[in-house]
Amino acid sequence: MLNKQYIQPIHTNRYSIKCFQVEGVLIHQKKKIYFQVKQIITNIRSRISMSNNIGSNQAIDGTNKNIQNYVQELKIWNNKLEQLKQNRDIKDRENKKLKILGKKAVVLMNLGRYSEALEIYNYLLNQEIDCKTYIHRGICLCKLNRDEEAILNYNEGISQYNDAFELYYNKGYVLKKLKRYDEAIRSYDISLQYNQNDISSLHNKGNIYKILQQLDKAIEQYDEILNIDPQNINALINKGLTLKQLKRDQEASICFKRALELDSNSQKVIYRETNQCTLCDSNLSCNLI
Repeated sequence: MLNKQYIQPIHTNRYSIKCFQVEGVLIHQKKKIYFQVKQIITNIRSRISMSNNIGSNQAIDGTNKNIQNYVQELKIWNNKLEQLKQNRDIKDRENKKLKILGKKAVVLMNLGRYSEALEIYNYLLNQEIDCKTYIHRGICLCKLNRDEEAILNYNEGISQYNDAFELYYNKGYVLKKLKRYDEAIRSYDISLQYNQNDISSLHNKGNIYKILQQLDKAIEQYDEILNIDPQNINALINKGLTLKQLKRDQEASICFKRALELDSNSQKVIYRETNQCTLCDSNLSCNLI
């Protein structure tokens, strides 16, 4: 799920343009690079306008359809819970009830009804310890801005399932949200111990280093992602933004162009290349049942 969240706007300032006279020839490499980047941004804005005009109605229709589907699915699970009351086999009834409640809670999360979903997950964990339930309960708490409780939830889950990388990843996500960056990095590092190719942990870890102005370390994380997935658009864009901050404009331009070559119509690419571009975080790991 990309219920994905954006952080810290980075404004593109006009680069200083210095020209030097050498045997009658003006050296203007910085100026050339500046106008290359400016042309990319102009093209992106044009695509934004076209995409918004063509795709906005389709997006609204798709969203409404999804909501309708979830509402229908919720009715189905409520009906199944009612039917279970007729089951005289208590053990079988309770086992089926727990499974149905788990499905119902997922639908409630998809509808954004996190308080109701949280009540179910609290009930489920009182009945039966389960790793996915800890993951989902933590997401509900985070969405409700009960972040300290979310961290306690993930710690409790880790005490039961100390090799579940999703628990460490989600804990890192909440710690990052609270700006407890050193703790977040440690949590992402443990997640990577159990899942070396966890691109989401690498991505958010890189973004923390960028926030801390440890730009070289940030680029190292994005490069690790690109070693795993050379076509990862978010890593290309975030690496480009970091290179721009280091005034390595030519390298940044290469990253942006490569991202556009991979997906020229992606809104995800477009918005991050405007002059109000932002870093892209990976969202909470959901692992929906």
